[in-house]
Amino acid sequence: MKIVPTSLVRLPALFLALAFVAPWTAPAAEKEPELECQIKRSRKMRIEGGDYDDKTEKISFDITLTNKHWKEPVSGLNGVFYVFGESVHDRKAFKLVQKENFRVEIEPRGTFETTTPIAEMKYDTTGASFGEKYRGWVLCLENEEGLKVYEEASSAFIKDTIPLAKLDVGEFCDREGRLIAKPERP
Repeated sequence: MKIVPTSLVRLPALFLALAFVAPWTAPAAEKEPELECQIKRSRKMRIEGGDYDDKTEKISFDITLTNKHWKEPVSGLNGVFYVFGESVHDRKAFKLVQKENFRVEIEPRGTFETTTPIAEMKYDTTGASFGEKYRGWVLCLENEEGLKVYEEASSAFIKDTIPLAKLDVGEFCDREGRLIAKPERP
C-alpha cells in the first residue's frame, strides 16, 4: 500500500472547489458604464466690427451617448458638459463659456441624445485684441454619490476635471482646472 501525503489529496479538491466559484465583479455603482460617446459641433463664424477683423463664433453641440451593454441599463447618472474658450491674451487661461447639466438614463443598447444651447464667443487677435476663442469641451458623468464614472474631452487641454465643478460660467481656469484671474491685455 502506497501512502500519499494529505496535502496532495486536498489539492485536487481545492481546484475543484475554485472552479465552481464565480469570479468577483464590482458592484454596479462602482463600474464604469460601457458607453460610446459622440459629440458633434455646430459652428458658425462671422466677421464684423469697425475694422472688419472682430470675430464672433456661435457654437452648439449634439451629444449622443450609446449604452454598449446588452443587458444592463445606465441609470442614475448626472451629466455636466463644459465648453471652454481660450484667452487671446494668455493661451494658458481658459474661460468657462457654457456649463450644461442633464440627467442620463439609457436602456440596454439604447441611446441618449441632447443638444446644448448656442454659446457665443467674440474676439479679436489683432491690434485692439480682446475676448476668447473656442478651445474645447469636457463631458463628465457622475453617479448619485457624486463620483465620476465617465469622462471624455475634445483634447487634453485640461489635466484635472475635479475642480471644474466649482467654476461658474464666465470664470477662468488654468490647465489644472484651478480658478485664476481674468488675463489682462499686455
